[in-house]
Amino acid sequence: MRNAVYLILALVLTACKPAGNPTNADALLDLRSEDLNKTRAVVIAAAEKHGKLVSSSLVTGPEDKLEVEIVVPASGVTELLGDLAAAGKIESEKTALGLDKPDDAPVKVVIRAWAPGTAEGFRVPAFRDALFGVANALLGLLYISIWLSPLIAGFLVYRFFRSRRPPDGPKKDAPPANNSAAPAVQ
Repeated sequence: MRNAVYLILALVLTACKPAGNPTNADALLDLRSEDLNKTRAVVIAAAEKHGKLVSSSLVTGPEDKLEVEIVVPASGVTELLGDLAAAGKIESEKTALGLDKPDDAPVKVVIRAWAPGTAEGFRVPAFRDALFGVANALLGLLYISIWLSPLIAGFLVYRFFRSRRPPDGPKKDAPPANNSAAPAVQ
């Protein structure tokens, strides 16, 4: 039993282990942008100027995401990061460049950018929109009750006349309910 508890604990801790750098990049730059098209143009222009564009992916949805991978010489990383300052607000920057890297060694730089989404998705409405939503819900319930009112009225009329009718009495020809006139067995 104790081994099973340790095994479950080990599995939970393994699953909850903080993720490291998933891209194995020498430099990672996270940006927040209001206009992802402008950000993409700045990043691609900087990639062409300082190095080579390896891959680029754009995912649209409730939040648009852009990920670009660039390879530049180690001597051009600071100039590349300086040019990317105009791409958007820098949220985080991680560099893992060793001092022993030669200036002409290739460095992998990954730029990730996020922007408000262009596609419809789940959004929290503004307060004034929420107030209109509540009013629309109440009007919808009123609309449904108007359509159901003939059924409700018919049910209420039925119950009213059913309660005013005298209760059923015993029938004149029927035997008594408690028939104790059965012969006894000896």
